[in-house]
Order: sequence, then C-alpha cells, then structure tokens
Amino acid sequence: DAATDTLVGRLEGVKAATVVTLQLIHPTVPAKDVRQTFTPDASGEFSLPLPLLERARWQVQLEDAGGEWRLHADWHWPEQKNLDIRPAAEAGKGA
Repeated sequence: DAATDTLVGRLEGVKAATVVTLQLIHPTVPAKDVRQTFTPDASGEFSLPLPLLERARWQVQLEDAGGEWRLHADWHWPEQKNLDIRPAAEAGKGA
C-alpha cells in the first residue's frame, strides 16, 4: 500500500510460526536493497513497513529461515501494484 508505506501479503501453505525473510533487491544499487524478517500470522498474512521505493524492476525473494524453500520474482514497481509468486513447479501447471 503506497499510501501507508506498507507491504501487505499472504503466504499459502506455510507452517505456523515460520520465520520468513523478504528481500527486495534493487537492480543496480545494492545500498537500496531492503531486507526484512517476519513471521506471518496463522492464516499466512503479513504486513511490513517499507521505505519509499523508487521506480525500478526489483527482484523479490522470500525464503524461510530453515532454508527449506525460496520464492523469487521480478516486480516492476509502481506499474505492478500486486505480485503473485508461486513455486516453479506450481507455476507451470496448466500451461
């Protein structure tokens, strides 16, 4: 939510009390990268404060603290208001 500088999301199929790291990786300036660790609620929902992000093609990476899974995608901010990231095996289903 750009109006409140908040990233709101939901992770499906994540075990309760799973610690997750979100990385927003700037395409050219590492000093602008954002890294936050959080624990989604029981339904997988989360809300994180974010700094003002500049217009860019950010790389988004979500990973559990145990290293059992990792999701990644490109995010064209602000053109893309929403981002749906699915595991590679699931993303190819039905294609």
